[in-house]
Amino acid sequence: VVTGARSDVLDEILRLMHQRHPTVILELQVASSPTIQHNVLPGTAPFGVCLMMRPMSRLQCDLLLRARYGVFCGAEHPLFGRTDVTLSELRETPVISFSCDAEGRAPEPMIALRESTGIGRTISGTSGDFAEVCRMIIAGLGIGVLPVHAVARDVEDETLWHIDVPGADLRADMYFVHDPDRHLTAAERTFLDV
Repeated sequence: VVTGARSDVLDEILRLMHQRHPTVILELQVASSPTIQHNVLPGTAPFGVCLMMRPMSRLQCDLLLRARYGVFCGAEHPLFGRTDVTLSELRETPVISFSCDAEGRAPEPMIALRESTGIGRTISGTSGDFAEVCRMIIAGLGIGVLPVHAVARDVEDETLWHIDVPGADLRADMYFVHDPDRHLTAAERTFLDV
């Protein structure tokens, strides 16, 4: 399974798979959503979990969750704890982004934010790994767009601050994708059934 995002739904699928079939070895790889789609289409990877603006016609795309996204900064950032942050301040603040954004393939919430507010034009750090993007935001290198559900613990622990961005309604759909015409191994078929 190739995944690019943290998801309680995927965690539950993995837990069920392991409980029902403890001898099956699971392999997880991390990649950007565009890379996941690119790898599942030709069969390089049997399954993927990724963000998509809309389902792809050549893949079986099962909606896992509709996620709300927010703009966050870390405790070391000057905007941490502030409730009076203006759009002009945010436009001037460097952003930590996912590598696919630097490649011109930004996740849908980042595109929506950039187009609606002008935030995110200056990038101060990138990574293809969710945990590393979070690490840079927590360290105060810049602000970033993250799924609210995935960083709830960090907000509760006060290592991340959710910045209120007026008028920004950031959402994305996370899908489980696979090629329905691909021949699956017995283990892959079992995983798909779970």
